[in-house]
Amino acid sequence: MGTWQYPNAILLDSGQGVTVVASVTSKYPSGNGTTDLQIQVSPSGQGTWGVIAEDSFGYASGEPGQANAGGTFYNSGPKQAFDLRAVVSQSGSYVGMQVNQSYMQPNT
Repeated sequence: MGTWQYPNAILLDSGQGVTVVASVTSKYPSGNGTTDLQIQVSPSGQGTWGVIAEDSFGYASGEPGQANAGGTFYNSGPKQAFDLRAVVSQSGSYVGMQVNQSYMQPNT
């Protein structure tokens, strides 16, 4: 359904962490299904994504839902920049579903 990348790479010293939260709220699905939310991290520019946190929700026709995920990533290597993104995917019957809220916020 969509990917939202944090606009700036996060520079972390060795052992330093970044805590990230993300949320997606959906409304008005026309059928039943599941929405999944993942927060992912990658060394900046490399595109090798690992999952920091994830959440999902099932929905029925006409019922709203929300997924909230949060976690902390620690740099175990030398000082390096990292990219962060939130990825939302859906399965099932979801024609007409609208995402009315999404956010992702890092905090070092």
